[in-house]
Amino acid sequence: IISIYREKEDIEKSMRDSGLALSKLDGILKFIACIIIFLIGLAMLNNGYSTIMISLGTIWASTMFAFSGIITTIVENIIFLFISHPFDVGDKIQVGDNVMYVTEFGLISTVFRRTDGKKLYCPNKKISSQFIKNVRRSGTIVEDIDLEISLTTTKEQIEELKRRILEFLQKHKNDFQLRAEIALKSLHDVGHTNLGIMIEHNINFQDTFKYNMRRNELLLTIQSLLNEIGI
Repeated sequence: IISIYREKEDIEKSMRDSGLALSKLDGILKFIACIIIFLIGLAMLNNGYSTIMISLGTIWASTMFAFSGIITTIVENIIFLFISHPFDVGDKIQVGDNVMYVTEFGLISTVFRRTDGKKLYCPNKKISSQFIKNVRRSGTIVEDIDLEISLTTTKEQIEELKRRILEFLQKHKNDFQLRAEIALKSLHDVGHTNLGIMIEHNINFQDTFKYNMRRNELLLTIQSLLNEIGI
């Protein structure tokens, strides 16, 4: 019930921010239109068709030069927010090494909340040039666990580990997919090798608290199994 309420609240915030962004755009366009109409009116006070056309051309060129940077930024942000539309309010995203939640967005900038609670104000122009990973819109996500094990580990021990992990997944089938992949990733000359375990969650990682609880239980179980099997 709480998650449904949060989803509803995030949708309402997204609609509100979209409305505010569009209203600001409408105000900017009206302001530019008023300036153009005012200048055209001044030009029409002069006599002669050619004079009016020259004046209009001068006005148009001056207006485009004065507002070219603003217009370019606005158009790019409109494409980014409403056509590409990479996120909504409440989405958990990753930009570079930063994992953040979208709290509000506008025509010029977006406000994020980092996992430590600090707010980050970032221009949309800067974000739009980077790769954005949207966790909420992702499907189920695979947990890739990398372990170092002894070179003396046998094939039978690895198969037993996989069997025991599948038993754990069966008991927690509401949390995980009923499959696990175990593979040797690399061999070293210092007495150990890298073992990869891939397990798929039934959720994405939008809810960090719930994900951490499941991940902790999974890792503790694998640690216990490694000790029991002697790997």
